[in-house]
Order: sequence, then C-alpha cells, then structure tokens
Amino acid sequence: RLADDAQVSLASGDVDPTIWTSLKRELLDARDSPAATLPDVERSKAIWEYCIQLSVKKTALRKQLLQCCMVLLSGPNGVAALRAVSDKRRMGIWKIPSSGGGPSGVDMLLTMTRDCGIALDELLDPVEEVLKSVTFVSVLQARFCEFPEQARSCAVGVALSNAETGVGEREKRKLPTAPRPAKGIAPLQECADLADVYAEKYPSCRKKA
Repeated sequence: RLADDAQVSLASGDVDPTIWTSLKRELLDARDSPAATLPDVERSKAIWEYCIQLSVKKTALRKQLLQCCMVLLSGPNGVAALRAVSDKRRMGIWKIPSSGGGPSGVDMLLTMTRDCGIALDELLDPVEEVLKSVTFVSVLQARFCEFPEQARSCAVGVALSNAETGVGEREKRKLPTAPRPAKGIAPLQECADLADVYAEKYPSCRKKA
C-alpha cells in the first residue's frame, strides 16, 4: 500500500513527506526477509524514486533514507528497480553524514557497485562536487581496494590516483639536505654536489660562462 502511496505522491509532481514515517517503518520491518516482503520491481522503483527525491528535498533525512535504501538493496526486486532508476547521481551519496552509526555512504556505494553491478560514474558525479566532501573522500580512498577493479577506473578513482601520484612526485622533487659536518667546513665535493642540485632545480641561477 505504501509503495502505491509513493507512486501517487510522485504522480502529483511533488514528494509528500507525510508518508515517510510509515514507509520507513515498513522498510525496516522488511530487513529480515526483504525478498519476500518488498513489492514488485515497478513499485520498488517508485520507492527508490520517492527516497531520492525526498533526500533532495529534506537533506536532514539522508542518513535515515540510507538505512532504508540498504534494505531495498538486499532484495532482488529492489536491486532491479535501482538499475531502472535514471540519473542515480541525484542520491548525492557523498553528502550522507558519516556520523550516527549504522551504514555509511561508502557502504552503500560498495553494495551498489560490487553486488548490484552499478558503475561508480553513475553515482559519483559531478566529480568536483564529490571531491569537496573531504570526509567521504578520505573514507572512500581508505576502502577503495574493496571495490571491483573495473569500478576503480571511474572518474573519481582516476582523480584520487592522480592526487596520490602528485604527492609522490612532489616528495621526489624535494631537495636533499646536505649533511652538516661536525666541525669546520663541509668537504668540497659535498658543496659541489649540493650546488649542482640547486643549479638543476633553479636553472636561472646557474652561473653563466
């Protein structure tokens, strides 16, 4: 019945938040046997669409919506319904708060890609907006090895890889520190070597012949 209410709400052109409490209770009650409890694909799709639109309208509910979406992902009808949903990036998974316990946005992302076969590029876009969510990105980066290899080639994955490479290159370009002699002046060869390093780093300072 609540799936039908969600369809009616969507058909009206707006999301009716008054059915959310009942819908949440029904979905959470379905956790033990989602395959038998969740509605058919078409009605499950309506629930997905309702949850997505509600998360855009009521951002404070995103954490609760995530818990319900994880229930949808645990049943075959819910998975098939998500595949049929258009413009999945509207979920804004990177905006879901990581605090408060329970599954995180990265948990949901991992389930969608590893278990449901949905490409990360469908979920994490636009890339520049995703990368602004520092907490989400740091958790994603720490757990990226858990994602399928093909998923890691997404635009966000490439950006993270480039960032790591950039850091590595900057480390390599750091000038070596000349050892400080215990007494007296540094050996001539060490001074010459250090001068060569600076000349290579700053060619404009190279002594002209």
